[in-house]
Amino acid sequence: MDKLKDIKDIVDINSFGLLTNLPFNFFFSILLAISLSVLMIFLIYDFLSKNSKKRFFKTQKELAYESLKNIDYSNTKDIVYKFSQNYLYFIDHKNTKPLQMLELNLYKYKYKKDIDEIDEELKKEIKEFVKGIKC
Repeated sequence: MDKLKDIKDIVDINSFGLLTNLPFNFFFSILLAISLSVLMIFLIYDFLSKNSKKRFFKTQKELAYESLKNIDYSNTKDIVYKFSQNYLYFIDHKNTKPLQMLELNLYKYKYKKDIDEIDEELKKEIKEFVKGIKC
């Protein structure tokens, strides 16, 4: 029994945890909460704003509108095929019949190797339609 050692007293340990400096941690947590809430509000506003739409992919209708705006009117095949592919996105009850008639008039320029120059009246109708599109 002589070899047993005595139990030592309890020793204080300095801890650097969250509760050691309570007033500093309280204000730090409030500051952190305010800054996170301001950041969240900014991100939500940025996500919902109109400028953030530029980052997303364009719809088929927007792509068709760009294609119609960029038609090369000096190339007959370019006019006919681009218009035929993209006018369908912009049909409504007001312009259904005129566009169908325009499509029938353009049919004679399709599916041929050598084609004549497109009529100026048809070019004018296509240009008016493209100008009248509201995307």
